Amino acid sequence: MGVSLNKNHLYSNYKNKNDGLFLRDRMKAIRKRRPYPFSSYETGSYTIEAAVLLPMFLVFGMLVLFCMKTVYTQWKVSTVLDQIVDTTALYGENPGDAVLYGAFYTLAAKEKVPTEDILGGIAGITLFQSSSDDLRIALSADYIITYPISLLGKQGFYVSQTRTARIWNGYDPTQNTSEEGSIAFVTKYGTVYHLSLSCPHIDLSIRSISKEQLSDAKNLSGGKYKKCPMCGKKSDVYYVTAWGDCYHSSLSCSGLKRTIYRIPLEDAKASYNPCSKCAAGQ
Repeated sequence: MGVSLNKNHLYSNYKNKNDGLFLRDRMKAIRKRRPYPFSSYETGSYTIEAAVLLPMFLVFGMLVLFCMKTVYTQWKVSTVLDQIVDTTALYGENPGDAVLYGAFYTLAAKEKVPTEDILGGIAGITLFQSSSDDLRIALSADYIITYPISLLGKQGFYVSQTRTARIWNGYDPTQNTSEEGSIAFVTKYGTVYHLSLSCPHIDLSIRSISKEQLSDAKNLSGGKYKKCPMCGKKSDVYYVTAWGDCYHSSLSCSGLKRTIYRIPLEDAKASYNPCSKCAAGQ
C-alpha cells in the first residue's frame, strides 16, 4: 500500500517544525538581532576618514620639514656672512664689493649652504644691497625660498639677511696728537679710558731686574711686586713695569703688552671709567 504525500501537508509540517517561520525569514530575524560587526555603513565611514586625515597628515609633515630646512638654510647663510665680515674688517681698509662678493660665493660653496630650496640656486642669492666704505662693512644676502607646494599662486617668500662690522683701524702712534682732545684710548680688557698715549698704564716702562733685586724692588706706587699668574716662573732675570704690580719671567707675557684702540671720547665716557692718572676729573 503506497503512501500519498500531499504538498500542503509537507509545508504545514515544515512550518510547525521551524516555529512557523521560513528559513529565509529566520535569517532575517537573526540579522536584526545580531548585526555584522562591520556593516557597509561603518566601512564607508572609515574610508572617508582615511581619505581626509591622511592627506592632512602628509601636508603637516611636509610643512614641518620645510620649516626645519628653512631655518637651517638661514643659519648657514648667516654663518657665511659673519665669517666674511669679521675677517675683512680686520684688514683695516675698504675691501671693495668685488672682494666681498667673491669671498661670499666661495665660502658658501665651501660651507655647503643648502641651495636646493632657494629660487635660482646659489646664483639666486644676490648681494646688491651690500655696501662698504672706510669705516664700515655691510654685507646683505637676499634670496627667495621656494614653497614645497604652490600656496595661493606664490612660489616662495623673500629673505634678507645683513651683517655689519666697523673696520678696525687701531691707532697710529705717529698721528698728530692734537686730536687727543676728542678721542680716548682703551685696552682690550681694560675698564678705564685714557686721554694720552703717554699714560703709564698703557705706555709700559719695562725694566729688568735680577732675582737678587726682586725682594727689594717696588713700583712707583710703593708696592712690592708679586708673581705673575701667567709667566711667574723661576728665572735669573725678571721684568717689571713702573706702575705694575707683577714680575714676569718672559718678555712675551701678555701682561707686558697692551692692545690699544682709539674711540670717540663720548663713547668712552659712556662705557668706561676715567683713568685715575690721565683722565681724572673728566
